[in-house]
Amino acid sequence: MRELSLIFNETLATLTNGAQILFDRIRSCGRSIKIGTFSFFAIISLIMSVFFAGATIGYRVNYNGKTIATVLNKQQFDTAAVMVTRSLNHSESETYNIVKKPVFTTAFVLSGDIDSNEDIAAAIIDNTAEIVSATAVVVNGNVIGCTDNDLVYSVVEECRNRFNIAGYECVSSFVDDVALSHDYYLCEEILTIDEITEKIMALSVSTNVVVSTDSVIPFKTVKQQNASLERGKSNILVAGSNGVMRTGETVTYVNGVEVSRVQNNATVIAQPVDRVIEVGTAKKIVKNSITVSGLVFPLERGSWQVSAYFGDGRNHQAVDLRAPAGTSIYAVKSGTVVQAGWDGNYGYSIVIDHGSGFKTRYAHESTIYVSKGDVVSAGEVIGTVGRTGNATGNHLHFEIIINGVRIDPAPSLGLY
Repeated sequence: MRELSLIFNETLATLTNGAQILFDRIRSCGRSIKIGTFSFFAIISLIMSVFFAGATIGYRVNYNGKTIATVLNKQQFDTAAVMVTRSLNHSESETYNIVKKPVFTTAFVLSGDIDSNEDIAAAIIDNTAEIVSATAVVVNGNVIGCTDNDLVYSVVEECRNRFNIAGYECVSSFVDDVALSHDYYLCEEILTIDEITEKIMALSVSTNVVVSTDSVIPFKTVKQQNASLERGKSNILVAGSNGVMRTGETVTYVNGVEVSRVQNNATVIAQPVDRVIEVGTAKKIVKNSITVSGLVFPLERGSWQVSAYFGDGRNHQAVDLRAPAGTSIYAVKSGTVVQAGWDGNYGYSIVIDHGSGFKTRYAHESTIYVSKGDVVSAGEVIGTVGRTGNATGNHLHFEIIINGVRIDPAPSLGLY
């Protein structure tokens, strides 16, 4: 469109010069009045047709030695200058001292070539050395300073987080409403990065520090019975893992000085996973040698040693058979369990009634596999060797009781 406008301007100048020459000839030669009159009206018709095509008289605006806009009238530039003033948040007089006076050149232009007031204002800003693009620090709606250094963004972050405590979860914010605004400002307003940093450092900062403590949530052990697995045997199906409970408090600091402390709700970070163990319930009957008295030896042959006999100078009314912890203990004869569990100095103990006043006791066990009322068979595994109760080492304390009286079990076991 501007190229077309230039063509029109050149055409207008040519037509105007032609008209002037025509009038001069008319004055000098009366004979040519009719021809000259015809040419004059032809020129005027051509000019009128150009105007009716959308052209008009306007102005080219030369600002600081550069054509920056095309206006319909000179007031357009003044309006744009006021817009610049308002965008800079300064008084009009101050801005007019900065905005230079333009040079207007009359021009023949098309209506589409006329620039908007906003475009003219932008052109003024772009061509005024005293106006620069900068970032302002705005506190509670008021500009406290501006700079053209892009480091201002990182400076704000550093100042906001300067009271954070390493190793803790921290959330910091300025006490005031602080924002960054990018706009146009006068060069005289621009601060160095050090100057703007000093202003930002003067702002108060609130820092919330979360102090957390993690504690263990112990896992539980769940036992599942397996009738296909022998009693005394077990398998771990799920290893299990502890959970984690997080408790703590939020401590609020202003400029590094504590101002409040609030307890936080406990939160489960990780749920515990139960340990799952399958335990055998199938009865195990050991095939062992039977003594002449018809009793099955209570421990596997070769797994034990006599550590104390009946009597032995301390009124010991049993025989002690030393064996490794966990060694299986067998019922020496079929019968009914009349006691199974903790029994004072005996520790974990089992008593089996074999009938006719004949009972046997198995003491200091680490594990008991039977319960009161169970019917057991000769050679059945009923528990394991341990050192519970009053015991100095892993062993089986074995008693034979006849009608309530303890007798020496060694002969019945073939020990001598």
